Amino acid sequence: MTDNDFESRFILVLDGSQELVSRANLVLQQALMSDVGPESMPEIPVWRLHLAATSTFLGVLQCLRTRHSSLGAFSLLRGLIEAWTHLYFIADNSEADTAAIRAIRFEAGVLSEWASVKKAMNPDTDYDELQRDNDATILRLCIANGRNELPKRRTYKDVNPTLQKMAKFPTLERLELIHSASSVAVHASAADFLLETTTTGVTVVWASPGRRCAWLQMAIMCYDYLTISALSSVLDSSENSAIKDLHERWQLIYNDPLLMSAVGAENAEESDEQ
Repeated sequence: MTDNDFESRFILVLDGSQELVSRANLVLQQALMSDVGPESMPEIPVWRLHLAATSTFLGVLQCLRTRHSSLGAFSLLRGLIEAWTHLYFIADNSEADTAAIRAIRFEAGVLSEWASVKKAMNPDTDYDELQRDNDATILRLCIANGRNELPKRRTYKDVNPTLQKMAKFPTLERLELIHSASSVAVHASAADFLLETTTTGVTVVWASPGRRCAWLQMAIMCYDYLTISALSSVLDSSENSAIKDLHERWQLIYNDPLLMSAVGAENAEESDEQ
């Protein structure tokens, strides 16, 4: 297959993914956003998390449209994975509390971290007053959702424990590795493995067709399952036909012959090199 053949076929797969994003958001809106108010939990935090993840996923698709901009797609995988961990936590009934209270724990963590950012940006900020206002907001949400005390905040430190729990599933065992590797890329250390410096210049070595296809597959898996987590926080995932339909549609794109062939060829080449 020539480079031009690959690019033209790959663009079609990216276009199909983008079209399915619109369907996923429509399904989520219908499930979450009917008859809700600002204190509706877990609907409001789940909706916001999913919107942020959607923006990131669309960014991945846009970056993958050219070879060089594809390096940005790898960095964006980190954001998708972290959004997924929060949504997974909210939907995870093996965790303590209800989905509503778990969503409030996430809200409490976000407010607390923003208070720290505001304090860092402006030393004159009254941090204690900010936290009192935040606690009042969180307590109001708790009371509206059947609890009369402040819950434990969920912060960035809680991401890894959830990620480790998710990575115990056979199909997700590489999730922690991808999260770590994309973190390196985000922190601009990616030059060590994404680019190769020689006497003749700098070459992009980690944006081959196989790797671009693999990154798309990883992004699809993240977006598919984080959408399932979002819907599962308010619906029975085992019974809901909308969840099953979306998952089947994403699986068709994930298993597209072009992606499977390119990833397989890349893996075979790496095996020969070893």
